[in-house]
Amino acid sequence: DLAVLFTSKITMLQGFDQAEQKYGTAIEAKFELDDQKKLSLSVYPVGGGIDTDAERNKFQELAGDPTVAPWAPTLTEFKVPDQEHLTRAARDLTLVQTAGMTLKAAVQKAQAALPDGFVYWAIPTRRDTRAGYGVYVYGKDKKSHYFFITG
Repeated sequence: DLAVLFTSKITMLQGFDQAEQKYGTAIEAKFELDDQKKLSLSVYPVGGGIDTDAERNKFQELAGDPTVAPWAPTLTEFKVPDQEHLTRAARDLTLVQTAGMTLKAAVQKAQAALPDGFVYWAIPTRRDTRAGYGVYVYGKDKKSHYFFITG
């Protein structure tokens, strides 16, 4: 039930603002249920910035409970042997580097397109040969809306 999203005290954009000040530009973000079935916000910043290649970058996850204020996420860095997270993060970084805009800018565009909605997942992706972002927004109409956004 996506209505649980409206229990969050912060938006994805507010999570970006908090995370990016200290940890770098985000390349993915999502609201999801954690292991205890509680709402969690995960933001994935790259410590070396989006202009640094994947081999020399630092991939991280900030995750925490967005239903309490202030949002106080825990930082986890992805390191070898965590090949699954490192491989996905490297792919995501490559898409971000070719998308022509940041994930935050894509979320801002989706939020503007559906201002009464709640952005709950934003990922770098591609459509045909174009890199961009897939942004999912839960609307007041109780439907999930998908936007493919490019720079």
